[in-house]
Amino acid sequence: MTNSDTSFSAIEQVFTNIDGAYAHNTLRAYRADMTEFHAYCCLQGVSAFPALPSVVANFVLKVTSDGIKSATIRRKVSSISAIHRLGGEADPTKSAAVALSVRKMHRQLGRHAEQARAVNLPELEQFLNAAGNDLRGHRDRALLLLGYDTLRRRSELVTIQLFQRWNR
Repeated sequence: MTNSDTSFSAIEQVFTNIDGAYAHNTLRAYRADMTEFHAYCCLQGVSAFPALPSVVANFVLKVTSDGIKSATIRRKVSSISAIHRLGGEADPTKSAAVALSVRKMHRQLGRHAEQARAVNLPELEQFLNAAGNDLRGHRDRALLLLGYDTLRRRSELVTIQLFQRWNR
């Protein structure tokens, strides 16, 4: 069994242990980030779990040039940190080398996240006209109007729950 196989097995064991303890999307992000980190480590011929701080630092510098946003890179570092901690290993992201790589990444890419542009009234009307006349179309129009009138984001709209009180 190679170092890469051992590393992958250990990562998979962590995922088995934490299954059900975290939200599906959290686990999905952890898995995607660790799969990418593991692939990088395989190309470098080093272990992904446990990882050396220098390996994580070099990974940060490598993904900085991949054209992704700084928030995504911070999430990748956070995933590496979480999986190491949850697997009982020392957190390689807490080293000075990783901190310096993250600072370099921020200097190159910036920290500012762009705010999504709001939907204006002509666009809203186009969306409303594009919705069908079936049940889905009615639902879509209701969500569009509710979101527009209440200034809610998509994530806030999907969490709205309507409660009906029955008075007898």
